[in-house]
Amino acid sequence: MLPSSPKPAAESLASSERQLDVPTIVKRCGNNAKFASQVLEKFQSLATGELTKLEKALAAGDSATAARSAHSLKSMTAYVAADKASSLAHRIEELGRTSQLAEMATMFCSLRQEIDWAISWIGQSEQVRALKSA
Repeated sequence: MLPSSPKPAAESLASSERQLDVPTIVKRCGNNAKFASQVLEKFQSLATGELTKLEKALAAGDSATAARSAHSLKSMTAYVAADKASSLAHRIEELGRTSQLAEMATMFCSLRQEIDWAISWIGQSEQVRALKSA
């Protein structure tokens, strides 16, 4: 099993200046705030499962399946403007094409941390709550 990274503290998320670019997310959703809200909710519900698939593939030494999961995560994170996570997922996908499992596993911890941060931020964001009532 791969090492897990600590979950971000709620208070650090609330006070942090770092955030997802909600106007960009809305734009990517055809300027439809309600649809953007649904996309963010879907990301929250699906990203963790895809991370688990990636982790299991890495643990099994299956670089092809890991690369496919990283590709899915790359797309998911890009759509919700989680740019750092998207870049990490892209790099993991590339490493998977050449079966560089050790490097993939090392980057996985950072990817998990970034996605956990994004999920937590979405859950706490006033901007995201405002989308639901728009």
